[in-house]
Amino acid sequence: MTTATPPSDEAATVAAADAADAAKTTRRLQIARGLTIAVAVLALVGAVLGAVLLGRVGDTYSSVLEITRDSAKVAADGTKSAEALADGVSQLAVSAAATITETIKVVDGAVVSLHGIATALGTNIADAVSGAATAVSRVAKWVAVVEKFIPGNKPSLAEDLKTFSDGLKPIPDQLKALGVQLDSTADQLTETGKTLAPIADQLVTTAGQIEAAKTDIANAGQVSSDIAVRAQSLLESSHSTIVLSQILVVVLGLVVALAAIAGERALRIVIRRERRHEAVA
Repeated sequence: MTTATPPSDEAATVAAADAADAAKTTRRLQIARGLTIAVAVLALVGAVLGAVLLGRVGDTYSSVLEITRDSAKVAADGTKSAEALADGVSQLAVSAAATITETIKVVDGAVVSLHGIATALGTNIADAVSGAATAVSRVAKWVAVVEKFIPGNKPSLAEDLKTFSDGLKPIPDQLKALGVQLDSTADQLTETGKTLAPIADQLVTTAGQIEAAKTDIANAGQVSSDIAVRAQSLLESSHSTIVLSQILVVVLGLVVALAAIAGERALRIVIRRERRHEAVA
């Protein structure tokens, strides 16, 4: 036969089981309470650390923006100086090219004149002087014949004319030699003009390249100015943005902490009820 358990023993067993379950429940509630306290502490610590970290990030960001702004301003000022310098060099190149072009025209005119003078000296003028010397020599001979019939001891005009004629005789050769020298000089000037023309063309090309570079420099200066303005704008708004972010982090941490504290208090009340229940049991 099976022996029946007395009612008092069954009640004790059930009470013991209930007490054990209540103890487990209380332990779990205490663990949950500890976790909520930890969450609250972590939320507060995280809020403080987040605010500090955001502050440091904001300082670093502001420093980077200041450096960017100042560097962009320096670059913009530098491009202005470079643009002014390029403009001066361009004008100088154009002026030099114009001067060389005018010089080439002058040289070409001088070459034509020198060749004309050289030709005249070697032909017409030399022949004219030679003819004059011959004519004076003939006149001197005629005067010498006439002077023989003139009585008295007077200076001889024939001798003077002969001396003058002798002085004219080497001049044609000298004029021809001078003409040759002038021709040589004209040829040298022609070669000089040929070397000046490429220089003038190169200067014009260089001036065009400088003008194109001025456009690029001006664009770079505008970009630098825009960057400086944008960096200044971001710098002015970054402080308020960082402060708002810090406030948001702190508020979020406080909300989480308050929620955790509220949960901890609720768990505390539950634990007390469980303990009372255990005591009654």
